[in-house]
Amino acid sequence: MLGGPRRPWKHRMLGMLSLGILSWMGIVGSPWSGVRLPAVVEAGRTFSLSVVEGGRVQWNLRDGRRPGGSSLLRQSVRAYDGGDQVELALVPGVAAGESVRAGQQIASLRSVREESRLLEQRSERASLLARRQLLMAGGRPEVVAEAERNLDVVRARREVVRVELDRARSLAELGLISAVDLEKLQASDDVHRLQIEHAAAAVDVARATPRTEELASLDARIAAIDATIHEAEALLAGTTVLAPIDGVARVGEDNAALDILDLRTIYLAVGVPMHQRARLELGAPVEFTPATAPQTVLTGTLIEISEETVLVRGAPSVWASVVVDNGSGALAAGMSGMATIAVDRSPWRYLAGLGRSILQSLS
Repeated sequence: MLGGPRRPWKHRMLGMLSLGILSWMGIVGSPWSGVRLPAVVEAGRTFSLSVVEGGRVQWNLRDGRRPGGSSLLRQSVRAYDGGDQVELALVPGVAAGESVRAGQQIASLRSVREESRLLEQRSERASLLARRQLLMAGGRPEVVAEAERNLDVVRARREVVRVELDRARSLAELGLISAVDLEKLQASDDVHRLQIEHAAAAVDVARATPRTEELASLDARIAAIDATIHEAEALLAGTTVLAPIDGVARVGEDNAALDILDLRTIYLAVGVPMHQRARLELGAPVEFTPATAPQTVLTGTLIEISEETVLVRGAPSVWASVVVDNGSGALAAGMSGMATIAVDRSPWRYLAGLGRSILQSLS
């Protein structure tokens, strides 16, 4: 007799029936409900403007798609004098939670030192023009009297500023006034000091007679300071900040930073334990439930899985990125919740292959 002993036909039929049922379960199978994991919302794109230490201002544009966090698309840095005080001033109407459009002016940067220099230059120009007019008038009593009155006025104004500056210094020692405000008062005092010097010189000029050489010198100085003022004004005008993207404004404490978040499309950063990684496939549908609104369910798609292993809640994991249409505006950056990622393959399918192999061996 060839081969081993033949089993009774009933046993063979029962085995074939069992394997047939197993194979049918593998092919049809009941799908798994999905892998349920914690997730955090990232804005589709984020524009950030911040004033940092050392007289530097940074612009950053980030994309939220990268698994596990945003990726830097573009960065720009502007450096000021390290001893300068730089202020970020929001445009009226731009506030936290308000929508802005790409190309809209959202803020301007103010350099206390640059503004102070510009004020000094404008003051000097005004004094030079007044001095020229006095020189042209030449020694008339009424002109001299007017110049002396102007000198008295600017001296009185500086005295007021000096009192405010002394008081501000005392408050600064107690931490009751900002360094920016103190710097502004110091700059104002410097401007008034220059005005006194110019006014005193104007009195001397008012008492003199016109001199051709001095007029030519004044005209040259006025032309030079006009050029300097033009450059300073262009520099200050260059500090206008325009929004590069559509989004919603988010304002930092004391207006020290400004973010524009594009939330029309958002991404979910999902930490996937390594033992679940093999079950996920790109393109899988995802349902997200925010922790703050458990009755809300938004749908998305798994678009990227990182190859880098990281620790998430102490477990070896990889980051996955899910894109979600946020047209309803229900989600905001930083929200957390649970993401359920559908699993395309059922464990029954592995048994289906096994069932088919056994059936082939029996045939």
